[in-house]
Amino acid sequence: MPRMKSSFALVLCLLLLGTASACGKGGDGPKAPEAYTIGEESAPPLDDKIEETGQLESVEEEPVEDAQGEAGGKTVYTYKDLPSGGETTKSYAEELEGQGFQVVNETGEPAQAPDYQAESGSVYLAKNAESQQGYRFQIGLDWTEAGCVVTVEMLQGSVGQEREGMTLAEAVEYFKSLSPKLLGLEGASMEEYSVYPIEGTILVDGRPCLRIQAYQHTTEGTNQLAGIYLISGDRLHLYRLDQPEGRVQELPLQGTGIVG
Repeated sequence: MPRMKSSFALVLCLLLLGTASACGKGGDGPKAPEAYTIGEESAPPLDDKIEETGQLESVEEEPVEDAQGEAGGKTVYTYKDLPSGGETTKSYAEELEGQGFQVVNETGEPAQAPDYQAESGSVYLAKNAESQQGYRFQIGLDWTEAGCVVTVEMLQGSVGQEREGMTLAEAVEYFKSLSPKLLGLEGASMEEYSVYPIEGTILVDGRPCLRIQAYQHTTEGTNQLAGIYLISGDRLHLYRLDQPEGRVQELPLQGTGIVG
């Protein structure tokens, strides 16, 4: 009889362990990857950013070789039950940018980040492959309200180089071409303002930016400081510096027709 009790206890213990292991993140779905990997390139997975409700629903692999026999292809990971597809995507994209990826378009050229607060959207992040010259390691993110599809690819073609930085004169000319409304200013034209550049650059989100100060003309014939702005050298990012708090707010150039 003591031996039967011991065997029963062992079986019960194994059943409980099996139940516990089956109830982890992801449930009965595919096992979460330790990293997204193609060839010798790898990146941290979105799984590190999803909360307990999120699940990896499916994984589809499409290995491909180009005409030269180089490894390519893609792997598609589908996630569901996210508390917020946009916020999860934003958090993950920021992590990738911290590891050398940058936001690009479908052809690998630098692009502006999307509005992650939208109910649905997409963004591509890529960096040049270290193991294959002339290739880029690219991660596409397509999010919905509670889901995200991650497409991991090795694509032919390097990440496009950002343009050379603007001179101070070019920055002033570019700034004057913007609308006061976009900049949070009054008036119909920047001709109503005096624009002055400040020597040196300031890093914002890791991007070197030129500083521009705009002064509004007053009826007394003097100039009053109306705003301080920071422009990245590639013209893809524009920020307003709020004083005295010192907070930086990015202004939406995308969709205005003046990006670049």
